[in-house]
Amino acid sequence: MLNVDDMDELMLASERRSFENRWVRWNLIRTAFASGVSVSLMLVLLWL
Repeated sequence: MLNVDDMDELMLASERRSFENRWVRWNLIRTAFASGVSVSLMLVLLWL
């Protein structure tokens, strides 16, 4: 676990970048998955 109070600015910036990269990647994956599911459900509704 990170102790933010004991970290210097350079280390904080590095940890933020590392976290942000993972956060953005998973947001893209979730967005793509949710979009695919939404489009699939709309197509199913059109064919009913």
